[in-house]
Amino acid sequence: MNLANELCGNRVRIYGYNGAIDNVGEEVWDPSTIWTPFAATAKLEVASTDNTKDVAAGTGAQKIYVLGLDADYKLQGEELTMNGQTVVTSVKSYLRVLGAWVSQAGTDGVNAGIISVANIAATWTTGAPNEANQVAAKIAASTCRSRMAIWTVPAGMSYKMTQLYIGNRAQICDYHLDVRTAAGIWIRANTWSIAANTYADHWPAYDLAFEEKEDIRIRGIAATTGAIGTVCLGLERTNRR
Repeated sequence: MNLANELCGNRVRIYGYNGAIDNVGEEVWDPSTIWTPFAATAKLEVASTDNTKDVAAGTGAQKIYVLGLDADYKLQGEELTMNGQTVVTSVKSYLRVLGAWVSQAGTDGVNAGIISVANIAATWTTGAPNEANQVAAKIAASTCRSRMAIWTVPAGMSYKMTQLYIGNRAQICDYHLDVRTAAGIWIRANTWSIAANTYADHWPAYDLAFEEKEDIRIRGIAATTGAIGTVCLGLERTNRR
């Protein structure tokens, strides 16, 4: 499974999960909070809530790979060696993070703790960032990958939507597809109202296009707090080279 190709290839698969969507609204991603885009490039910090297995020579996650965009929205990434609850800092600076995954593991084959990727401005307590607005990605325990229905179109690329799957449990929930233009304006592209314990599989009848440097998010708003949402958004590159 090539996660780098999944997140930046000619066909992109954006996979998100939120186990506790509230009635105010938050992105479909593991942190279960409102996503805040970085205002400027910054180095990243990485740590795990597990202090014994998610280390360089441990049985859990030994290394993770972070994929993102630089100040010019160009793709870049790097591998970071885990050190448990002790923060590890990236070499490169990022404007956006597209995803993160375990790239090397010990005998357990999975990450033992929750691994967070955050802006260097964050403060940490026992391997977890204290400020929700500084979080860029999260890898839930035993999943080995971030799950975030948040994505930014890299420079020089454009995509169209090909498919959207939404699975919804526990509460009725509205799911909004929003696009943030280069001018910083969030435009609501579509909304799906999904009943509890059901799903929707959407094949668009027209080309919904996304241009370079635009942010894409899927945000859930539950009737009452506690909806559980899974999203899979398919995109196809329209300016292949």
